[in-house]
Amino acid sequence: MTLFLPSILVSQNEVVDISGYFFTSSGVLYLTETDVSTDTFYLGRSTLRLNFVTKNTEFAKLDLSVDFNIFYGVYNNFFPLWTNVIKLNDETVFTIDIRKLYLMVKYGILDFYSGRQLVKFGEGYIFNPLNMFSKIDFADINFTRIGIDALRAKIQVSDTGYFENVFIPKTNLQENEFATRLGFTLVGWDVSTVGYYRKKFDWLSLGFSFKGDIVLGLYGEFLYNYTKNENKRCYSYMFGTDYSLKEKFVFRVEYTHNSFNINNFAQEEILFLPNYPFISQQYVVIQFNFLYSLIDNINLSYVTNLQTNANFLVLSYQRNLLHSVNLSTTLRYTNKNFSSIPTLLNFDAICCLVDINMRY
Repeated sequence: MTLFLPSILVSQNEVVDISGYFFTSSGVLYLTETDVSTDTFYLGRSTLRLNFVTKNTEFAKLDLSVDFNIFYGVYNNFFPLWTNVIKLNDETVFTIDIRKLYLMVKYGILDFYSGRQLVKFGEGYIFNPLNMFSKIDFADINFTRIGIDALRAKIQVSDTGYFENVFIPKTNLQENEFATRLGFTLVGWDVSTVGYYRKKFDWLSLGFSFKGDIVLGLYGEFLYNYTKNENKRCYSYMFGTDYSLKEKFVFRVEYTHNSFNINNFAQEEILFLPNYPFISQQYVVIQFNFLYSLIDNINLSYVTNLQTNANFLVLSYQRNLLHSVNLSTTLRYTNKNFSSIPTLLNFDAICCLVDINMRY
């Protein structure tokens, strides 16, 4: 395994907080199908992430996060020749990924954000119908979400209430997207109502979310998508619960249902459906986290497609070696028909990875 060691010393700065991490991962991908000529592949990546945030945030904040990545082995097949991809050789590519770059300006009760940012509506962790903009990075075992280029204004109308508008400008003005959200607390429950409009597809979507506690944590979302084409009118909803015991065990279950038929949508439209890339009719996810000790952590995520009986499993063990250095091993299994998107994963596979993460 190749170790990507730090080569930059981060010094104290009175204006900007600088942080980040160095990450390296290597492993093998094994195809469990028997009708392939080669069933074992090598894959790996090394990432340097740099985060810059201004310290004085009384009136404004500038936030930048950028990844410098080297992908090798079978990972190379996942990257077309985009403008931010440099092909080093037949098995290695270098990419630069600007994850965040936005300016936030404060004026009274108004916070205004401009640039690439993470915009998350709703309460779902894996299944998130209301989150029509920041989609899950399916290639990431931690289910992180991808930022978008947007203008966002948030008004804090009370201690527990807010009003938020999001505008996503496009090069073609006919493809601009809009969203609005009203959030408040009602008898101890967090409630929000949302609305979206996608001008390109002439989609109007309305929904709501809730989150609260009754012994267990309970949360849910509902979204209805309206369009002039009756075959494309659909709804999605999810319910979830989580429970934490003595800060050692965390248990979460989520269920989601989609009413749409992907055969009624063009390939371009599928990318914007709620819950993408989980676009079969029904899914369940079970997650379990066990903090065995101060330095040992076990995570399990199991997702099943109730329509196709396909499964997706991630099991990982992490050990803290030093104060800011973690070693982890991950086992990941995926069925090819898990997502119901033929171009996303077209094979049954087991992937085993060993990772080292060094934070600073």
